[in-house]
Formats: sequence, structure tokens, C-alpha cells
Amino acid sequence: MRALWDAYGAWTYMVIVSFVGNLPNFSAEQQVVLQNQLAIGNAVKPYYRSAAGNKLNKAAQGPHPLRGKGPRRRQVRPEDQARAG
Repeated sequence: MRALWDAYGAWTYMVIVSFVGNLPNFSAEQQVVLQNQLAIGNAVKPYYRSAAGNKLNKAAQGPHPLRGKGPRRRQVRPEDQARAG
């Protein structure tokens, strides 16, 4: 269980870095994070029963900022860019 949470934290960090840096590996990394969420849901079943694991898995498959096209990027207006220097 600890390894799953460690992996989830590390992959989430990599997804954020890829998104901010507009790196090409963003979509592959986001799939790993979403699969890791499902693995965590399955791993809690022996401890908290199947209903709890299924509830986590259902939440992982629902609306999520990493699902689909990913989070929206804010468009930088020229006047904002000029103020930033």
C-alpha cells in the first residue's frame, strides 16, 4: 500500500511538471496516475471491504482534472505579459 501511495505522489508530481512545461509525455503520465488510482482502490479492499474499494474506484473513474484533455490552460494576454516584464 505504501508503495502505491509513493508511486501516486511521484507520478502526480511528474504530471504537474509535464503539464506546466508543456512536455509531450503528459498524456502517458496521466494514464499512469489514473491506473494507479484504480490500483489503490483495489488494494484497500482487503482492509476496508470491497464496497470501500469499489467506491474509490468509482470515484477514480468519475470527473477528474486529469481525464480527457487535461486541465485548461489560461491564455496569457499581451498586456499581462508586458506587465510581467
